[in-house]
Amino acid sequence: MRYKYLPYTPSSKIDCPNCGAKKRFVRYLDTETGEQMPDEFGTCDRKGTCGYHNYPGVPESTKVTKSLAELEVPQVYIDKSIVEQTMSNNHYNEFLKILVEKFGEQVATESIKKYYIGTSKNNGTAYFYVNQKKLVTSCKIILYDGVHRSKSVFPYYPFKVSDGYRQCLFGMHLIDKNKKIKVVESEKTALIASMIYPEVTWMSCGGSNGFTSAKCKIIKDFGYEHEIDLLPDCSDEGREAALKWQDNLDVNGIKSKIIDVGPEFMEGQDLADLILEG
Repeated sequence: MRYKYLPYTPSSKIDCPNCGAKKRFVRYLDTETGEQMPDEFGTCDRKGTCGYHNYPGVPESTKVTKSLAELEVPQVYIDKSIVEQTMSNNHYNEFLKILVEKFGEQVATESIKKYYIGTSKNNGTAYFYVNQKKLVTSCKIILYDGVHRSKSVFPYYPFKVSDGYRQCLFGMHLIDKNKKIKVVESEKTALIASMIYPEVTWMSCGGSNGFTSAKCKIIKDFGYEHEIDLLPDCSDEGREAALKWQDNLDVNGIKSKIIDVGPEFMEGQDLADLILEG
């Protein structure tokens, strides 16, 4: 079996990304690479009250996850003042500085503001999720080494599901029924692609299992009637996930097309790598 639970140590368990319970989430280890999987992959040991299980490469439909309704947590939103505060720290953000240097100050700054990108206290890049009503639903913080995600610090969510913060599609607030939508996996890729192809609405599902049927329905309810392009990561897992994304769109009556951005690319690379290396 490729993925196994991390061996137990006093620090091996983390807070559950679904219910927020402290030190109850057991993460997975990739036995082929020896690397720890991102914090979203694992199992909550609170089987009776949460039961969240996210196995790497497994479709969304197979997860055993208690809904927020079952957890009886009303939805809440992040105050815009918090977003503004993090954005005021962007001059410290080395990753964003690189984007400004590569794409020009005007183009990069406009995209960063448009997508509500900020900087956390530890110089992480804060991606705020804003829904179709312009309400901030969640935040994901990622640390970078240059333009690549840090291997020593995994992405994390400072606003917990257990407190009522729910993740929508990243970039959902930018939906325009008259503009083409393209969906990628990572927030970074959506941001960078928007600098090169501003005529397109770029959205991220925040992970291979993040493009759910419920999120597709919101796009349909918005009145979007065009075909959506799906650009998964260059990996077997990414391509399999895109098939699931397509199924979820089909259920909601939305046509889509899967685009492989580069079969010759290294495993796990995506459109952002194509742009940055171009």
